[in-house]
Amino acid sequence: MKKEGRPLEEKDPLFQPSHNHQTGILKKAISRMTVLTLIKKYCFKAEIFDKVSPHSARATVISSLLEKGVDLYKVSLAVGHSDPSTTKKYDKRGKKIEDNVVLEIGYFDQDGD
Repeated sequence: MKKEGRPLEEKDPLFQPSHNHQTGILKKAISRMTVLTLIKKYCFKAEIFDKVSPHSARATVISSLLEKGVDLYKVSLAVGHSDPSTTKKYDKRGKKIEDNVVLEIGYFDQDGD
């Protein structure tokens, strides 16, 4: 943005349009549909053909930060949640079958027999 002569200010949206044919205003957040279009575009380029949405991308970021040991409260602040319990709902780490507590019973061996 500095290259474009638009220095970034503290309260600016993270993602802003590079052009705006309707109003010419660039200092605003991009639309939800633009975010979805960009995600699909770059997933295709990266040969990721699973269904990816802004919501699933958000959940991945939250889970990844928590997996790295970042404090839940700090993650909730970073993603704009006022209540950490909302952020906790996005945490997908416990959804892996190999992490399921039922496996602790010992009825199942590692080979799935």
